[in-house]
Amino acid sequence: MKRHLNNKIVFHWKASLYSLVPFDFHYWIGLNDVAQTGVWVWQDSFEVADYTSWGTGEPLTDLDYHCALLVLF
Repeated sequence: MKRHLNNKIVFHWKASLYSLVPFDFHYWIGLNDVAQTGVWVWQDSFEVADYTSWGTGEPLTDLDYHCALLVLF
């Protein structure tokens, strides 16, 4: 099962999230590359994520970061 994000759904989800939680928080979204750096998998299904719209310079691969976070600021 592939996970695809609909921009409209994501927009409304983010707007709802922003209204419920404080800013400057980091939330783990269940995505990691612990087993193999650069291969991102979902924690619940272990399926490889097909997400490619990372921010500039992301994901960080030169540091010991292996979890995808949603950062609210």
